[in-house]
Amino acid sequence: MVAETKLYDALSIQPSASQDEIKKAYKKAALKWHPDKNTGNPNAAEKFKEVSQAYEVLSDPEKRKVYDQYGLEFLLHGGAPPPEGGSGGMPEGFQAFPGGFQGFRGGFSFSNPEDIFANFGRSGGAGAGDDDDIMNLLGGMGGFGRGSRPGGGGFRPARPQTPEVTIVEKHLPVSLEDLYKGTHKKMKIKRKAFDPVTGQRSTQDKILEFDIKPGLKAGSKIKFSGVGDQEEGGSQDLHFIIEEKPHPTLKRDGDNLITKIELSLKEALTGWERKVTTIDGKQLNVRGAGPTQPGHKERYPGLGMPLPKRPSERGEFIVEVDVKFPRSLTTAQKEKIREAPVAMNLLHSALDKVRDRYAPITKTSTFRASGQITPEEFLLAGDYLVYKFPSWSWSDASSAARRVNYLPEGKQFLVTRGVPPLRTYTLYVSYTPYYRTPRFWLSGYKSTSEPLPPQAMMDDIVGDYKDKTVTLEDFPFFDQSVKMASIHPCKHASVMKILLDRADAALKLRLQRAKAGAKTDIAGMEGLIDETTKLSLAETERRGHDAGVRAAGGGGGGDEWEVLDQEDGEETVAIRVDQYLVVFLKFMASVTPGIEHDFTMGV
Repeated sequence: MVAETKLYDALSIQPSASQDEIKKAYKKAALKWHPDKNTGNPNAAEKFKEVSQAYEVLSDPEKRKVYDQYGLEFLLHGGAPPPEGGSGGMPEGFQAFPGGFQGFRGGFSFSNPEDIFANFGRSGGAGAGDDDDIMNLLGGMGGFGRGSRPGGGGFRPARPQTPEVTIVEKHLPVSLEDLYKGTHKKMKIKRKAFDPVTGQRSTQDKILEFDIKPGLKAGSKIKFSGVGDQEEGGSQDLHFIIEEKPHPTLKRDGDNLITKIELSLKEALTGWERKVTTIDGKQLNVRGAGPTQPGHKERYPGLGMPLPKRPSERGEFIVEVDVKFPRSLTTAQKEKIREAPVAMNLLHSALDKVRDRYAPITKTSTFRASGQITPEEFLLAGDYLVYKFPSWSWSDASSAARRVNYLPEGKQFLVTRGVPPLRTYTLYVSYTPYYRTPRFWLSGYKSTSEPLPPQAMMDDIVGDYKDKTVTLEDFPFFDQSVKMASIHPCKHASVMKILLDRADAALKLRLQRAKAGAKTDIAGMEGLIDETTKLSLAETERRGHDAGVRAAGGGGGGDEWEVLDQEDGEETVAIRVDQYLVVFLKFMASVTPGIEHDFTMGV
């Protein structure tokens, strides 16, 4: 039997209500009457104040005990309750039901309703579930409520707030299978109980039941309010944090599932077949005709994990290939591999992928000293190429998983399409962080627009480069396996350094002769590549390159380089870093003279 029920009536609960029921009732009422959700209702602020003050008393075991035994007037005055009076039959001075509370000296004073609401939101609300509505109403206030702002109106606490409820977090290991299909859990916990009447403490067992929904991710929390150890200020909240148990064959990546298979070098070169098991027990036959690159991925949409918000949809099941290379080779085995260009291509490709994956990304420019460029300089040169030659454009990887993090989305590589003559080519330029240079790729098509067999692309490559400098590899930015011819970048930096130095020397000579009144249309760049020991090109193989040499040296044929006005004593620089790719493409043309690259060849 309680002295009065007015505070219980404000929350629409019975005097026998548990702390959990009081919290749920306050959450419902506070969200209903919060002033921010009732801007057109002048009575909402008073109702919000009423339910908040009721909750402040009933959620505190000590104050609730006094209220139940003696009523609100005793709680407010700190003495014997006087006869009832005031507005609406409420004790005189308690005007929040409905007129607002003015406070009493020597007794309990209510806190600002917004502070009560903010403390409730910080404590986790009413147990397991989504408290987004509460957090939205607290947004922009740092989680403390508007009443805590200076001059914000409302009432200040006359004494310190009840200590915040402690949150206890427990890790809950769950198998990948249970996270896939969902499951129901029962957890037995022990907690310390406190009797506010007698002050005695005891230990209790409590059973908690809850569902784990399909697709739930590691780190998700399942929340229970007031189920932990009881103290004088209230009960602890308990949060279970989902922890994914290791799986013997599968690894989760967001909504996708990844399994890895290992191939021998022979299988990677000649073909392979494997059976793999999905999370729901299905058998998949996975095969490759070879050669297969290390890191190659086969993707199966709709066989991954359920999407938490759309459980009828699933992510991808991904089979990732790892190639096991032999620890040692005999001399005879090495000779056989040298005689097999495909094997050498695979070895080079595997090594390059490992190098690029672990190479540190540098931001220090060594463009003039080494011929190498940084990712930022590659972007600068790419923008210049696209601006000057619209046949080139930036492009993106086919999926987020294929992007590299040192280049921005949408600018992962450069591409130009429909390059003649009888065969047409799509040309790509990417960046390799290990060699710090661009890398050139070719994908060929017949006159009927049918893709060229990979080996047929070698017909347009200079003889010495076939199967040595040029390799057939999967383009790393596409999800599907697309074999392209690629010119290996191991010598790019040294050749580019020679080209840059020769261009500088030719420009300097041209400027000196111009200053002396000499003829300026000299061919100061003849033999630019021919004089290097790194390349050996036949006279008939210079078709694409010679035009660039003549133009760079001031000869006829196309626009000359943009050269900034320079004062005496300044360093003479013929080629800026943003013009790097134009020179690079001329170098590539010397390797692929059978391809009329693009409009850059006329510069």
